Amino acid sequence: MKKVKLNEIYEFSSGLSKPASEFGYGQPFLSFKDVFYNSAVPKVLNQLVNTNTEEISKYSIKKGDVFLTRTSETQDELGFSCVALEDYVDATFNGFTKRLRQKEEDTVVPEYARYFFRSKYFRRQVNAYSTLSTRASLNNEMLSNFEIFLYPLEEQRAIGLFLQRFDNQIELNKKLKNTLEELVKMIFKSWFIDFDPIYSKLNNITSYFNNHINSLFPDDFTTIDNKIIPKNWVIKPLGEAFTWNEGKPWKKENRAEDGKIIAYGANGPVGFSLSEMHNDQAIFVGKIGSCGAINFHNGPFWVSNNSFYLLKNENKYFEFCRYSLLNIDFTKYIGGSSNPYMPFQNFSHHNIIYPTENILIEFEDFASKIQEKIELLRKKNLILSDIRDLLLPKLISGEIKLTEAEKFAKEASI
Repeated sequence: MKKVKLNEIYEFSSGLSKPASEFGYGQPFLSFKDVFYNSAVPKVLNQLVNTNTEEISKYSIKKGDVFLTRTSETQDELGFSCVALEDYVDATFNGFTKRLRQKEEDTVVPEYARYFFRSKYFRRQVNAYSTLSTRASLNNEMLSNFEIFLYPLEEQRAIGLFLQRFDNQIELNKKLKNTLEELVKMIFKSWFIDFDPIYSKLNNITSYFNNHINSLFPDDFTTIDNKIIPKNWVIKPLGEAFTWNEGKPWKKENRAEDGKIIAYGANGPVGFSLSEMHNDQAIFVGKIGSCGAINFHNGPFWVSNNSFYLLKNENKYFEFCRYSLLNIDFTKYIGGSSNPYMPFQNFSHHNIIYPTENILIEFEDFASKIQEKIELLRKKNLILSDIRDLLLPKLISGEIKLTEAEKFAKEASI
C-alpha cells in the first residue's frame, strides 16, 4: 500500500451550469443531492437537463469517475463523494461538484474509490484544507494536496466488494421494509377509505378478505352531517380522535454533540439531547416551517416546539393513528407566508371517519405485527451500518486484513 496525491492519478473538472429554464427535460443529470446522499451514482438519474453534443462530451459520466460536492453553506456538506460504477450514456453532472477522472484507466477500482472517498481519512483531509468564508468551497489546489491509499488492483477490488456486501444487504432490507409499509397502507386504504369489504357485501362480490375480517364490517352505509359513512361508524375531529402533545423550546443548554437521544424538529432529527423527553414510539407532525411533515421514532427522544407529537402509550390504536395521519393533506391548514406555521386550532377540527372498536382491534393487531418486522429491519440496518463504518477506515488504512474483517461479516450474517 502507498499514499499518492490525487493530482497524480486524477484530472479535476467542474460541472455543468445552466439557467433553470434548461432543466426538467432533455438528458440525464447528476444533481448535487445525488452526490451528497449516495456513495455510488444512482442507476437511474431522475433529473433532466437540455444539453448539446459538446456539453455531453465535456461533462460526461464514466465508470470510475469520482464526484465531490465542491461548494456548500457549511463545511459539513463539503467534499461528499459519489462514484460511478458504470458508464452513463448522454449524462452530465452539475456545476456545484468536482469530477475526478483517472488519467490512466485501471489505477483505482471504482468499488474501492466508493468507500475510500467516504472514509474518515478522506473526510479529515477535507476538513483540514477547506476554508469557510460566506461559503465553504474546494478548489483544484486543495484537491491536489489530498492523498489516497493505493493497493494493488486485486486488493482494492476485494476491499470494495467486501464493503459493498453491507450496502447490498442494507438496500435489500430497505426494499423489504418499504414493501411491508406499502402492504399496511394498502390494507388501511381498503378498509378505511375505499370500504372494500362493505362494497363486496352490497354488490354480492367475493371479498379477498377472509370470513372473519368480512364479518367485522357492516353491510351498508349511513349519512351523518351530509357525509356518507359505514353504518355504526362515527365522525371524529382530529383533535379528539387522538391525544396530542407539543414539544419544548430547543435550548442550547440541552443540546449534545452526539449521543443516543435524538432531538426532533419540524422535519426530522435536528441533533442530540442531553436528556430524554419520552422513551416510546412517537409520531411527529411539523408545526413551523415544514408544516405537516410526518416522522416516526421508536426509543428515547426529545422534540422541539416546532412539532406536535403523539405517543403510543397515550393512543390505544397507535397504528390507526399513524396511517390516518399519513392520509391527511395538512397543507390546507398552513398559515403564514414568509414563515409558515400550523397551530393546533387550524387542523384540530379536521374530521376523520372512525370505525367500531372490533375493526380497530383487528387492524392494530395486523399493523403492529408488521411494524415489529419493520422495526427489526431498521435495527438490522443500523447494526450493518455501524459494522461497515467501523471496518471501513481500518481496511482502507491497512490496520486490519480482509480475513479479520470477514469474522465481523460472519457475525452480522453478511
